[in-house]
Amino acid sequence: MQKQDWKKHSKSNKLHHISFKYAYKGLKTAFKTQPNFRVHTVALVCLITISTILKNYLTYTDFVALIIVSSLVFTAELFNTAIEFLGDAVAKNKYNKNVGKAKDIASGAVLLATLFAILVGLIILLPAIIDFLAL
Repeated sequence: MQKQDWKKHSKSNKLHHISFKYAYKGLKTAFKTQPNFRVHTVALVCLITISTILKNYLTYTDFVALIIVSSLVFTAELFNTAIEFLGDAVAKNKYNKNVGKAKDIASGAVLLATLFAILVGLIILLPAIIDFLAL
């Protein structure tokens, strides 16, 4: 790598570091300001605990499916939070019908993601729990 290329690469790494800093700041804000984000976090800790206990009864595909649906819930919650903050900034503490609709739709997306995650979790974990308790 030539000296000039190294400088470009170094600058790129610095920019990535800054973007991770902002991403962490966003996660921290969501955790501090959104009760449902904290509820989802507790649910994820419970899921990890249960999955660890049942690891001999679950396949790698099961683990991957649980990770995917869990990440879908968190992603939906983060988009919902972003829409709420943006809507509040645009409406400037006044009721705005379209902002309200956007918030409702985003909340609906979180609800759907959560319900599907619960369904997938039950489909995967119930047989494993039944097998585990049959010991």
